[in-house]
Amino acid sequence: MFISVAFILFLILILLIICVTVIIAIKGHIKVTKKFRENLKIKLEKLPFYDMLQKRNIDINKYLEKFKADEIEEQLLNCKECESKEKCLETLEDDNSSEEDYSFCPNDEHFRKNE
Repeated sequence: MFISVAFILFLILILLIICVTVIIAIKGHIKVTKKFRENLKIKLEKLPFYDMLQKRNIDINKYLEKFKADEIEEQLLNCKECESKEKCLETLEDDNSSEEDYSFCPNDEHFRKNE
């Protein structure tokens, strides 16, 4: 069986094109994901959710990296619809407390995974 040099070069060219296309797609995906997470961070900063992360010494960037976007969106919704907002805000305003019972928080389980 004889394969011509031109055919081998053609296959190499096709593989090179595929590799370059994949690299461009991955870079684009990384850029879109980064922008999405930045927007998610902005949303978080407007809610007590962000203050709760700070109160519990959880780095927001690490938090965003650890959880999937749909999980974070669910946690945001939990915060927006929380029935314990008063208790939450009181807890967040209390600077003297280092250890608190955060069981009132609908996102407590997620926060505990990061402490």
